[in-house]
Amino acid sequence: MPFNGTYIEYVIAVVNNSSVGDTQSLPSIDTGRLIWKVGSPLIIIFGTFGNIMVFLVLNDRNVTHPSMAVYLRVLAVSDLIAILDNIMFRWIRFQFGFDVWVVHEAICKLSTWTYYSCSTMSTWTLVVMVTQRAVAVVWPHKVSSSSCKYSLSCTIALLLVFSMTINSHFLYFSTIINMKFENVTVTRSCNENYDDEVTTTVFKVWFWINTLTSSCLPFAILLIDDVILIRRVVTATREARDRLAVGSTQQVKVREKKAVSMTVTLIVTSLTFFFLTFPYCAFTVTQMLLIDSVFADKSLFEMVTLIWSVCTLVWCCNNAVNFYLYCWTGTRFRTRAKQLLCCYKMERTVGSCETVAATGKHFKKTASGDAFEDF
Repeated sequence: MPFNGTYIEYVIAVVNNSSVGDTQSLPSIDTGRLIWKVGSPLIIIFGTFGNIMVFLVLNDRNVTHPSMAVYLRVLAVSDLIAILDNIMFRWIRFQFGFDVWVVHEAICKLSTWTYYSCSTMSTWTLVVMVTQRAVAVVWPHKVSSSSCKYSLSCTIALLLVFSMTINSHFLYFSTIINMKFENVTVTRSCNENYDDEVTTTVFKVWFWINTLTSSCLPFAILLIDDVILIRRVVTATREARDRLAVGSTQQVKVREKKAVSMTVTLIVTSLTFFFLTFPYCAFTVTQMLLIDSVFADKSLFEMVTLIWSVCTLVWCCNNAVNFYLYCWTGTRFRTRAKQLLCCYKMERTVGSCETVAATGKHFKKTASGDAFEDF
């Protein structure tokens, strides 16, 4: 029996198959399909747009520190691949009844391995990025060398090797099998053959390793980092106000914003990651512990099916929200994004977009002639 929710997913996907029988009487099946039909296109559209915009915005070196820009790009690439490789294929299956994963076994193996590797890469890139910021805030003079290009390249390479290696078993065990419901074959599935004892044992062990390395440990590290960063932001703000008690209010505000901008962005991003991924992680652990009860009771299975649809879609939202979080919390990032979007809305004036990018000002035609205005 699958341990990753795939069985539930395929029951939802084939609900209109007449051979499934009683699953047609479960309203949660139709609700789960509707959730995916409506929610996944929104994730694909906004996520693809957002992750591409991250690259365009970060072309401006003034937006953020170069090392932080590298991490943000890696995060955007991982999220974009996850959207196109996982969410897109799932939406095609739910919407059109066509399963890309069963076209060929090579697609099944490579797609599964790529998705899980990108998911691990995305998680640990965020962890390293936030941890590096926390360490830099606490010991600013001791971590200056960690931002060098060689150290940064080694970190990214290690993350990539770790992500691909820990999920490499999918290249061997993932295959196309017949999915059955009440001993009736209802569809073909890109999954693992859990009738084989070796496969079952491997994935039982991997499940807990994956839960530890992709959920529990990152959550714990990010929680510690966020506590450090929040305390540092509060302390820095208080100290700035005390030192500038005699100075102007505007002076205090400028220094506060400069000190906490990137820190707040990382805090919000890591907390959002936690709240979007925790429900799915909790669901998979609960399903694993209660696997026999879930598939033995029809009413319980109906409830679990709906919970799976909601938790999985919320989890997938994590691949689509980062750009909007950066815009919300980062002033320079938001300003640069507005400038880029403004270029596409302006009239096709020669050099207008280049002028906006270089000066940060908006070219505008007025009654008295051409003029520039602050963005």
